[in-house]
Formats: sequence, structure tokens, C-alpha cells
Amino acid sequence: MIIKSLEQTPLADIASAINTAFADYVIPFQITEEQLKCKMTSEDVDISLSFGVFEEDKMVAIMLHGVRVRGGIKVVYNAATGVSPKFRRRGLIGKMYKALNQKLAEIKTQEMVLEVIENNLPAISVYKKEGYTVARRLVCYQGLLHDNLQKNESVKIERLDAYDVHVLKSFGDVNPSWQNEWQSVDNAPEQHQVFGAYLQDQLVGHIVFNPEKRRVIQIAVDIAYRRMGVGRSLLMKMSEEIKSKQIFVYNIDEEALSCILFFKKFGLEPKVAQYEMRKDV
Repeated sequence: MIIKSLEQTPLADIASAINTAFADYVIPFQITEEQLKCKMTSEDVDISLSFGVFEEDKMVAIMLHGVRVRGGIKVVYNAATGVSPKFRRRGLIGKMYKALNQKLAEIKTQEMVLEVIENNLPAISVYKKEGYTVARRLVCYQGLLHDNLQKNESVKIERLDAYDVHVLKSFGDVNPSWQNEWQSVDNAPEQHQVFGAYLQDQLVGHIVFNPEKRRVIQIAVDIAYRRMGVGRSLLMKMSEEIKSKQIFVYNIDEEALSCILFFKKFGLEPKVAQYEMRKDV
């Protein structure tokens, strides 16, 4: 077997390796080349920090990583790690990490982060051996919005083609996960829609969503204007835009109790939970 970076690997081969590795996952997952391209763009995947294990020119294990600077700290994010079922329990993830660690030293990485389904015990064990520890628990919600929701007619919802990220950030209480960060949104504006909520011409909240996936990326309301139907109005606007009451929300920090109660109130239920794990380098 050969371990090498994916810099010369066709996107189709990367997608195929991911699909094979995740076909029997806790939540079965398949991805097209176009979806993979969008994911890599949005999540700042650096192909030079991404590795595969090859046997007779066929990729049997894969590891994708993104890199960003957060608060002056260079952080590397595990965007995907998987092993083909026939090649598991051979230590291939550990071998890919060994190759990756050489690269991390070169670019002076200070922190690493990943997400893993909380009941994927074999993967958690591997990551702990690599030095990761659990930082927080993230919950994924989905469901159908209740039919009897009423808008606050005083709240005006408008699409935001331009916005001050610092203002919108000030509405939130919790640090979003990598996929939900503003950088992920700004990296791929064609994948997202952003709407603002106004009361008496003042911007008091916003929602960001992926219409194709029917997925809320962010929703937040200024603390001074909560419990006034602003969040509800934003959620209803999203439902109108995607022409569906089915909504998905990924990676809500379990400590964000007001956010969790908000989604439960309108019909969403928890479906799966993940651990966000971190490692200082």
C-alpha cells in the first residue's frame, strides 16, 4: 500500500473513495463530484493536506483537511476521513495522520479540529490515540415546521446581498462549527441565501440557509429583540423560499439551550449528535 497526498488525484476518484467509505456509515452518505467541489471550496479544503491510501492504484482510505486562521491561530479541520469496509482495522487512519503530521509542522499548525458521530466508538478511539479530546457536543435537528405558525407583520424580511459580518455576528451567542462559519458562507455565496429581519428599519436578526439542502446555516436575533417573533418570521421566510416545510439544522452546540428550544418549539427534533474534538499541535 502507498500513502500519498491527493494533489494529483482526480476529483472523481476522491468522490468515489468517499462514497465507498461512507456507504455503510451510521448515516449513509453519498456525494457527487459537483457537491464535493462545493464542499471543498466552502470548507477551505487544502488538497496538499489531504491524503489517500492506495492499493494497486485504487484508493481504499481517504482524509481531507481544510485550513484557516482563527483569531490568529492556524487551525486544520478534518473535513472527511473514511476507510473502505474491506480495509478497516489495519491502522490506515493512523498511517495517514503520520504523513499529515509532517505537513502540519511545515505550515506551523497550532490546532486541529474534527467532528465525529458520538456513537462511532471505533473512530473516537482512533482520534483519542492521535491526541484529540472532546471539546463540545453538537446536535443535528430536522423536521417539518408546524402549519399554524404566524408571522409578526411588524417584522420586515429582506434579502441581504451585502452585509456587515461584524454586525450579524453580534446577534449570535455561540461559536458556529466549521461548516457554519461565515467564512464557509462567504467562500461559496452561490450555495447560500442571507436574509435580514428589520423592526422599524433597524436590522435585528438574520438567517443564512442552503436552499438546495434545505439547511439552516445560521439564525440569530439581537438579544434585545428576542421573543418578538423575529426568529419565527425568519424561519418562515426560509420555508417560503425553499418551498418546503422540511428543515435541517446541523451542529447546534448542546449548551445553546435557547436555540434548541426555539427549533423544538417549531417542530424540529434531534436526529443525531456529534462530538467536536480538538487537538493542540
